[in-house]
Amino acid sequence: MPKSQQNAAIQSIDELQARYQSLTEQKIKVETQRDHAQQQLQKIKGEALEQFGSDELNTLKARLADMKTNNDQKRIDYQKQLDQIEQKLVEIDEQFVAAELDEE
Repeated sequence: MPKSQQNAAIQSIDELQARYQSLTEQKIKVETQRDHAQQQLQKIKGEALEQFGSDELNTLKARLADMKTNNDQKRIDYQKQLDQIEQKLVEIDEQFVAAELDEE
């Protein structure tokens, strides 16, 4: 590298101090964000432990899968009940129409 390019790349002490200050501010910002994220994680873990008895991710995933399965089964049962009610209403309506026709 020619000497003129080396000199162009050398920064003044003021430029270096400004870079250092900028990096220090970035470091503080990132550390603050990290600390906040860790606090949120601890809060969420506490809530999970209280509500679900565990804060372990695999345990919570298994619990969620069980809850989904249970919910799906309840939905299927509910749908069957509605189908039965609907069928009974159709039968009652048919009986009512047949009774009216018999009366005529």
